Amino acid sequence: MDPKTNIVLALIFSIIFLSSIFSPCSAQVTTADIEGRITGEENHGLGNVDVIALNQETGIIRGAASSRNGRYRIAALQPGIYEISARHIGYAVQIRHDIVLSVGQVARFDFQLVPRVLAASDTLMVSAKAPLIEITESDVGLVVQDSEIESLPLSSRNVVNLALLSPGVTHEVNQPYSPLNFGANNCRSARVFLDGIDFSAKMTGGIMGQISQNAVEQFEVITSRFKAEYGNTASGIINLVTKSGTNEYHGDIFTLFSDDALNESNYFSDEKAQYDRQQFGFTFGGPVIPDRTHFFVAYERSNENKYPVVNTNGVLPEEEGTIRAPVITTNYFVRLDHQLSSNQWLMANVNYYKEDEANAFVGGVRTKSIGSDFITKLYTGSISHKWVISNRLLNEIRCGYVNSNIDLYPTSNEPNLIYPSCVTGGTTGGRQIVDELSFHIRDDLSFHVPDLWGEHDLKIGLHIQRMKLHQSVGPFPNGRFIFPTDTSTLPVIALIGDGIRDHGNYYNTRFSFYLQDDWSPMENLTFNVGVRYSIATNETNQDYVSGMDDPDLPYIVKADRPVDKDNIAPRLGFALDPLNNGSTVVRGGYGIFYGQIIADIPYSEIRIDDYRIYNVYNPGTTNKADIDLSGLPYQVDGLLPQNVSIPYNEHFSIGLSRQLTDDFAIDIDYIGSRGHNYIFIHRDINLIDPETLNRSLPQYKEVFVGRNDGRTYYDALQIVLRKRFSGSYQFRASYTLANAENDFDDWYFVAPGSFLRGPASWDERHRFQFNGQVMLPFGVQLSGIMTLTSGRPYNVNTGTDANRNGDLRDDYQPGKGRNLERADGYSNIDLRMSKFIDFGKYRLELIAETFNLLNQVNYDASSYIGNPNSPAYGEPTVALPPRQIQFGTRISF
Repeated sequence: MDPKTNIVLALIFSIIFLSSIFSPCSAQVTTADIEGRITGEENHGLGNVDVIALNQETGIIRGAASSRNGRYRIAALQPGIYEISARHIGYAVQIRHDIVLSVGQVARFDFQLVPRVLAASDTLMVSAKAPLIEITESDVGLVVQDSEIESLPLSSRNVVNLALLSPGVTHEVNQPYSPLNFGANNCRSARVFLDGIDFSAKMTGGIMGQISQNAVEQFEVITSRFKAEYGNTASGIINLVTKSGTNEYHGDIFTLFSDDALNESNYFSDEKAQYDRQQFGFTFGGPVIPDRTHFFVAYERSNENKYPVVNTNGVLPEEEGTIRAPVITTNYFVRLDHQLSSNQWLMANVNYYKEDEANAFVGGVRTKSIGSDFITKLYTGSISHKWVISNRLLNEIRCGYVNSNIDLYPTSNEPNLIYPSCVTGGTTGGRQIVDELSFHIRDDLSFHVPDLWGEHDLKIGLHIQRMKLHQSVGPFPNGRFIFPTDTSTLPVIALIGDGIRDHGNYYNTRFSFYLQDDWSPMENLTFNVGVRYSIATNETNQDYVSGMDDPDLPYIVKADRPVDKDNIAPRLGFALDPLNNGSTVVRGGYGIFYGQIIADIPYSEIRIDDYRIYNVYNPGTTNKADIDLSGLPYQVDGLLPQNVSIPYNEHFSIGLSRQLTDDFAIDIDYIGSRGHNYIFIHRDINLIDPETLNRSLPQYKEVFVGRNDGRTYYDALQIVLRKRFSGSYQFRASYTLANAENDFDDWYFVAPGSFLRGPASWDERHRFQFNGQVMLPFGVQLSGIMTLTSGRPYNVNTGTDANRNGDLRDDYQPGKGRNLERADGYSNIDLRMSKFIDFGKYRLELIAETFNLLNQVNYDASSYIGNPNSPAYGEPTVALPPRQIQFGTRISF
C-alpha cells in the first residue's frame, strides 16, 4: 500500500480508537468553553450537579454534570449571551444571566450552593460577569467583540484590519496580498479562519478577499504560542466567527458616503484631489423555527473613486498629478443554523466577494501606465456538524471549500522603464491569472478525564487540505529597461522575458494531525500540552519532472525530491493562578510552529521549462523586438535544493495578567520568536568573476538556486490595559517595544544579493495604540482609534549595478546594510460619533467618521528614495491619506 495512504489510515484509526476510550471537552476553533467547580457547605466539592448553559438569543441549551470533586466543563458553546444555572436535589438553584462569552474563551464560573432548608428561596439569581482573564490558558492574543466591530471607525470596512488593535501586529502599506504582518514574519504568513475553515491564499500567501463587516460576530487574534489545533502557519492566527440568527428577527440597513469636499489635499498635490465613495448594505436574520433553526444574511457594496498622486520629482512633469483609480467591491454572506436534535447541530455558510480596481499600483514614483486593472473574486462555503455524543463526549466535523480568481490586466503593453526618480511604461508582469481551488475537511474530538493525576481536557484532530492551483504569468514580457540617471536616453540594463506564460495546474495535499491536553494537576495550575504533525505530498514539486536536462546545472527536479516528513511540532505552556482566587495568572511556554511554502515558489521552478528571462547589458534600445535573443545566455530562475525543509518558528513567552477590578485588567508579556528554514529563491551561483568579468557557466546569466536557511528574529515587551464596557465606556490601551529582524523581507520579491540580516521593513521599535468607546448624554456615542509608532526602516544603495546582477536594490553603500535608514514616525487618530434615535422597535443611527483627525502628514516608508543618483535621495514620495470625513445612517430593528 502507498505510504501516504498508510499515514492517513493510521491517523483515522487513531481518532476512532481514542474516541472509544475517553470521554470531553475543550474549546473549539469557533467556540467558547465554560468551566468551574461546584461546592457546598464547608467548601467541599459536589458531584452530579447539573450545570445548564442557555443561549439567551437562540434558546439552545447545553449541559454537563459535575465530577466527584465538583469540577465541570461545557465545551464548544457558540459565542453569545448566556444564562448559566447549577441544579442539585437538596440545594437551591443558582442562576447567572447575561454572561457574554467570546470566541476562544475558557471562562470560569464557580458555584457555592446553599441547602434548600437554609436558602431564602428555591432559586437564587446571582449577578456575574465573565472574568477578564483566563487562568487556564497560556496563549497570547485578544478578542474583538461585536460592539467594537460595529462602532469603531474603519475606513476600509475590512474587519481583518481590526487585528491591528493587537500588540505584535503591524500594517503593510500597498501590499496586494495581505495588510498584516505578525512579529518578524511578513504578511504572507498570516492565516485567517472563517468559521473554522482556512481561507488564506495558497499561491501568494496572506489574506484573500474579505467578509462583510456586518457579518462578523467576533474575531480572535492569536499572536504567539497558539494551541496544537491551529496549524499551517508559523506566524499568527485570525479567527473569524460569523453572526447567526436568533429567536427574534433583527436586521439593519446602512449607508456611508464621502466626497472630496469633506477631505483635505494630499501633501504632494497642489490641489485637492477628486474623491468619492459610497458604501451601503443590509443584514437580516431570525428564526425559521424558534429554538431550532435560524438564518442570517448580509450584503455590502462599496463604490470608491481614489485619486493617487504621481510624483516624479519633475522628471516627467506631464505624468504628475492625480490619477482616477475606481474600486468597486461586492460582498454576499448567508448562514443557516439548525438543531437536528437535543445534542446535534448543523451550520452552513456561503460567502462571495468581488473587488474590481482600476489603475492599481499607481502613485508615488509609479506613473499611470504602470497600473493594472486588478480583479479579485472569492467564493467560500462550509458546513459543520457538532455532536454531543454523551454528557462528556463531543465531536465536530467541518467541510469547506475556497475558490479564488485573480486577474491583472495591464494598462499599457509598453516596456517597463526605470529611472532613479520614477517608474513608467508598462507593468512588470503583463497579463496575470491566478486561480485557486481548495477543499478542507477537519474533525475535532474532545473528551475529559476527571481523575487521572488531576483534570485533563483532551482534544484530538485531523485536518486535510486538497489544493488545485493554476497560474498564467511571466515577468518582463515587454522588457524592463533600467537607466542610470533621470536624463539618460539609453538604458544600461534590460531584463526581457520570453516564452509560454501558462504553466498548467499544480496539486498539493496537506495532512495535519494533533493531540492537545489541558492538564490541571492542581486547582490553580494548568499545563497546555500539545503536539502537531503535518505532511504535504507536493509542497515543493515532489511530483514534477522538469523538461530541462543540463548536467552543468546543480539540480533539475525529476520527481526525485523527498517529502519533508519530520514536521513534529511540540508545544508546552503553563498558566498559574498564584493567589488561587482567579484574579492573577502567570503564563508562559515554548512551542514549535510549522508554516507552509507559498505555491509561487515551486511554480517558479515549473516556469523555467517554458519561460526564460534574458539579462542584456547596454541593449541600445527599449524595443524588445529589436533585440535578438537567439543564442543569448539567459537567467535560470527558481531552482530549489534537493532537500527542502518546511519553515518553522520557535515561539516562547512569559507574562502576567491581573484583573484589577471587576472591569479593569492589565497584561504584561515578553514575546519572542526565532524563525528557521525560510526560502530565499534568488541566490545566484553563477556570479561574475570581478577580474575576468566572466561567469563560471557562460551559457547562462544568473542561475538562481534557492537557499533554505533564512532566519527571522523577534523580541517584544507588550503591555495592555483594558476595561470592559461599564459605566458608559470601555477602552484598550497597548504599548509594544519590539525588535523585528530577518535575513530578507519577502520570499519572492527579493533582490538577488539581499540575503543579509537586518531590520524587517515593517519593524517599529515603539508602537502605542488606544481604542475605546464612550456613551455620552442624549444618545451620543464616541469611539476612536489612536496609533503612534516610531519610523520604519528603508534601504539605501549605490545607484549602480556594481555586482552586475541586473538589480540596483542590493548594491549597498560602503558600511551600509539592509534597511538601515529610518523613515519618519507615524501618528494617526480616527474618530467616530453616532447619534441614536429610537422609534419603538426601530433605532436610527446618524454617523460621522473622521480618519486622520488631525490631518497629520504620514509618509509611506517604502517610498523613500534610496538611490543617491536621484535629486530626491532620502526623501519620501508618497504621503498616506490626509484627513477624510464620511457621513452615514443606519436603521436597525
